[in-house]
Amino acid sequence: MIMDMAIASQRLVAIVYDAYQVFLYDAGTAGMKRATDDYAASKTRVHELIDNAEKLLPEESQALGSLQSQAESIIEITDKAVAAGSANRDAEAKALLVQADEKAAKTIGEMRTWINGASDGIKTRSAELSERRATPSCTPLSPSPGYFRLRFSWPCLLRSAKSRLRSSVCVHA
Repeated sequence: MIMDMAIASQRLVAIVYDAYQVFLYDAGTAGMKRATDDYAASKTRVHELIDNAEKLLPEESQALGSLQSQAESIIEITDKAVAAGSANRDAEAKALLVQADEKAAKTIGEMRTWINGASDGIKTRSAELSERRATPSCTPLSPSPGYFRLRFSWPCLLRSAKSRLRSSVCVHA
């Protein structure tokens, strides 16, 4: 999810760069073909990555949907720039690329802010889980129908062996 968004931000940069390359090459050249192929691939990939992140993090769908909309807005501009560049309408393509660049800079900044926030959230949750795992607790067992599920940790087992008089068994939480 975070990796998908990091790659999506890179693909957004590539979209603007690929559109710029279309502007540089003359229509019908091998460079133009490569640039338009790269541009199409980058557009497809940015959508796939953001869609995947949304599927993995439905609770983030509003934020990710906003980033997807912003990416689409940039693509609408770069599509026009690519069309103008492909027809050697350089002045029009250049003006559109300036618009796309400005929007992309803002959106990429927002993507990075989201990525950093999500990464910090994972670090915090990981630290909480590590702390919880490092602190075993003793809990009396209550029978469950047909079987017991026990998960032991070594410190808990040792403590249990030392205190056999108790009627509880240590279970790692």
